Amino acid sequence: MDKILNFIGIIINVWVFIYSCAEISDNKINYRNKWFWLFLFLISCFIHFATGNVNGFVRIGATFLLFIIACIKCFDTKIQKSTIAVLLIYIIMIISELLCAIFITGILGIELNSIKDNYFSTFSTNITVSTLVLFLLSFKSFKTFLIKFVRKISIKNNRSIFCFSLISIFTFVLLAVYMYFNITGIFMVLTTTLLSICYAIIILI
Repeated sequence: MDKILNFIGIIINVWVFIYSCAEISDNKINYRNKWFWLFLFLISCFIHFATGNVNGFVRIGATFLLFIIACIKCFDTKIQKSTIAVLLIYIIMIISELLCAIFITGILGIELNSIKDNYFSTFSTNITVSTLVLFLLSFKSFKTFLIKFVRKISIKNNRSIFCFSLISIFTFVLLAVYMYFNITGIFMVLTTTLLSICYAIIILI
């Protein structure tokens, strides 16, 4: 029963993610679109079966790419606009999960390791995170800022901004993996140095 509830929670979480991407990229979900239902089911299944069975870096990176492809197919948007929208919503999702973790550790007094093992990807956590994301997007000023941000970057169609976006995604995925799965510090130092050099080159260009 718990597995069924958890899967339902993942489906709701994925729906909120796609819905939020639609909102900040100035689109609407067409529930008659077969691509929406296909990606809703596909991404939900991938997250459900990959959790605990697939390397953290691979899982987060693959999920990222699936959401980008979903936005492109569902909303007929360019890859650059979809990438930025997915990146922003992913960040908001992570912030919402951190708020949940702070609440559980601070109010309930449960250790962080226990939260990772027993609370993340559960029905209650997915519902709470989804609710927080929708709550944040309900603020008109915040939502308007995100829409303008996505639109402004999407208009500037050049390689430098696109490369910057891709490296930002890669950086974010690494940080997310480090936060959840404790990658060794040496690997993070080397990766951060390499990414800093890449950022510097792109900014100079």
